[in-house]
Amino acid sequence: MEKFKYLAAFILVIGTWASAEENRLLASSGTQRVQLLELYSSESCSSCPPADQWASELKDQSGLWKTFVPVVFHVDYWNNLGWKDGFSSESMTGRQVEISRLWTIPNVYTPSFVVDGKEWRGWQDAQDHRLPSRAPSGKIVLSLFRNGRDSYTVRMQGQESNQRYMIRIAVLGLGLETKVTSGENSGRLLKHDFLVLNWKAKSVSGRTSEENFQLKTPEKKAARFAIAAWIEEEGNPTPLQAVGGYLK
Repeated sequence: MEKFKYLAAFILVIGTWASAEENRLLASSGTQRVQLLELYSSESCSSCPPADQWASELKDQSGLWKTFVPVVFHVDYWNNLGWKDGFSSESMTGRQVEISRLWTIPNVYTPSFVVDGKEWRGWQDAQDHRLPSRAPSGKIVLSLFRNGRDSYTVRMQGQESNQRYMIRIAVLGLGLETKVTSGENSGRLLKHDFLVLNWKAKSVSGRTSEENFQLKTPEKKAARFAIAAWIEEEGNPTPLQAVGGYLK
């Protein structure tokens, strides 16, 4: 009989842990516009490490996750320069090409910073890593929940019911390192933070209140992981609202 008591207690503990993990709120944007800062970089590009370092220093900024969400994409179009960037992908290059079409002069290059869909060249002169002024408060609120390992829910409020949207979500790695042995950065130890390791997108109706995602955290030797999500009008990659936070 005593064994059954211990078994029941064990099941209760496991059940309580599972319940706590289900629908756990990670972050919420509120109505205040949270900026999405995108950096397009490459391990094959000799001018990229300073930009990567600048992005890494955002970890120490008080506005992280509250007023801005950083994501770093590695493009694949420099992989023929003697070093193949293992974090790069064609889809990340596609994102850069798509968003550059919004600009007066479309230009795809690295390192390239983008704030809320707009090209931003002033990062090196930005005191205290201040980003350009934010857009006024909007209507859309994004909330990000974790439902268990590799399972997330993005909850949305305030969209236009007659509009279609794109929801994007990304797992980010921090404290990643690569020893480059060839190409322009040969001999350098490159360090990465807020690096997009896995990401997905779903098209949703403006009437959708929440969307579930299965997004695996890759087996990478990262010091820490984070999660980011943002919403766009379908067909226009300009972020309307963003949300993000660390994964424990």
